[in-house]
Amino acid sequence: MIKFFRKIRQHLLAENKFSKYLIYAIGEIVLVVIGILIALQINNKNEARKQSENYMNILRTIQNDMKVDTVALNYVIKFYEDREYAYHLSMEDTITKEEYLKCKYCPPVLSGFQSFSIQKRGYNQFQSHNSNEEFEADSLNLKLSVFYLSKIEDIELGVTINMEVILDHLKDIRDSKIWFKDWYENKYTDDFYNYATTNPYYKNRVSQSYALIYKYYLSILRDAKLKEEEILSLIEKRLEDTN
Repeated sequence: MIKFFRKIRQHLLAENKFSKYLIYAIGEIVLVVIGILIALQINNKNEARKQSENYMNILRTIQNDMKVDTVALNYVIKFYEDREYAYHLSMEDTITKEEYLKCKYCPPVLSGFQSFSIQKRGYNQFQSHNSNEEFEADSLNLKLSVFYLSKIEDIELGVTINMEVILDHLKDIRDSKIWFKDWYENKYTDDFYNYATTNPYYKNRVSQSYALIYKYYLSILRDAKLKEEEILSLIEKRLEDTN
């Protein structure tokens, strides 16, 4: 093709037909520009297609992450729902040793904590995705950004605070109570039962833990679960629309 155009150009110059040559040269330039524009358009379309495919893969990763999250959230929420009565009973000033013995979840109320952490693999990919104004204005992307930015921080704070309360209590009874080893091995002595049913300091600890877990931590987890279920529905619809 290049040889063909070169021959035409040489022929026009040889016949001294400058005006025709000029018109031809302009036409050749136009053809080159059109070719470049077409190539750029094809390249842009290919790049847009790659970006779209990458975004869909990110949504699938987020979808898998949130499915894992909801299973874990259901477990943690149910764990504490099943044990709420033990906290109430442990806070009672009139509880007897016999009543305490019948409550299997009472002795360990301050022995551990069910932690939860949001899966972040998809979110990390989402953050690094090549964004633009259209991408940022997308309603689904806005929901994802708001959810992760708020809930990751809220949940991590809830975990940190509750763990500090539990660890403070464990250190305290480790250093001051001779029955700590037995209690830690789930062997509950009379001294422990007397402490758990009559000691106001212990009941204050339980009250503090109850407030942090049931009034703060669980409310955050329940809200996170609802929002993840909503986002999962939107992701599923988006993936279906692109197929």
